[in-house]
Amino acid sequence: MNGTTAVILTIIGALVLCGAVAWFVIWRTRKDTYRGTVADKQVSERTDGDGGSYAVYVLVVALEGGGRRSVTVGKKIWAQFAVGDRIVKEAGSGAPRKG
Repeated sequence: MNGTTAVILTIIGALVLCGAVAWFVIWRTRKDTYRGTVADKQVSERTDGDGGSYAVYVLVVALEGGGRRSVTVGKKIWAQFAVGDRIVKEAGSGAPRKG
């Protein structure tokens, strides 16, 4: 095996691994389910490796069966909810909805 073949196989392997991880994350997110009430909304700033920053949007959900759960969502979904709103995430859907 020459150097070019090794590089190509390494790239293909990395792409397959990234695809498998992405599929698993999407599958797990779609399988997830919960119901409750939005107890808090949080935004935190994080820094990336290049010194830039980005926002992380979190809804804290008081679950129907007791307990709390922090759910990271996109800005658009985060903006749709207010504290006290009912929230439902059903299996098969990618994001929570008002309920």
